[in-house]
Amino acid sequence: MKVICAGYPKTGTKSLSAALTDLGYKVFDYEEQFRYCGRRLQSLMDDGLPTEEIREMFEDVDVVIDIPSSCLWEEIYKAFPEAKVILTERRSEDVWLKSWLNQLKVVEDDMWFKLLCVLSYTSVRFAMYSRAQLRTAFSLEVNSLGGGRSYNTQIIRSRYRQHNQYVKSVVPKDQLLLYHPSDGWSSLCDFLGAEVPDRAFPHVNKGGTVIHDTIVFTPTFQQMKRETLVNGIIVSFIFIVLLLKFLDVIPR
Repeated sequence: MKVICAGYPKTGTKSLSAALTDLGYKVFDYEEQFRYCGRRLQSLMDDGLPTEEIREMFEDVDVVIDIPSSCLWEEIYKAFPEAKVILTERRSEDVWLKSWLNQLKVVEDDMWFKLLCVLSYTSVRFAMYSRAQLRTAFSLEVNSLGGGRSYNTQIIRSRYRQHNQYVKSVVPKDQLLLYHPSDGWSSLCDFLGAEVPDRAFPHVNKGGTVIHDTIVFTPTFQQMKRETLVNGIIVSFIFIVLLLKFLDVIPR
């Protein structure tokens, strides 16, 4: 592990993830963490894991970014004390909160995502995993991934402030970069000792569009779609058989 990105979601993590990938790092973003480490990260969030197991989980990974690793950054840092830490923040807490709540709304309003969560058994794990993340990051307990939910914004604000301040107070200054993607390549590459690329810095997930991209392109959600298709066919077949029996079309 070379870099631990401790910034909360909607602080430019997707743009930073793309930039670090562009620099040649093996990055475990949200999707990779769920796909390859989901069960162990679930255990870490629910019950904790020994430092040795955390080290083994990420020993072949260069960078972790986004939740749940950003919430669990200190446990990962203990396993990799030589790693550099990048803390992304928004310029304003109000701007961050608005962006984060909008991200949640985009997820909750996506009908295809809701369908996946009903007919895919991988989504059962994903729902439990998502609830654990909200609990770990913001001390929020939710019972479903459905829409229409209200959130305690005072708690969310408080956890965001506490998280950022704690990272700044714990990580040695020579291992910590306070960063926003609008800072561009220069400060990031200087911190990492990397050559500045001759191309524009990536700008990803403006307006929460990453949800659509995740559902369309990522392997985990491709698997969910396959499961949804198969299970949808099975459910439809059973429904038709029962309907025909009810109508006495099929002999009892």
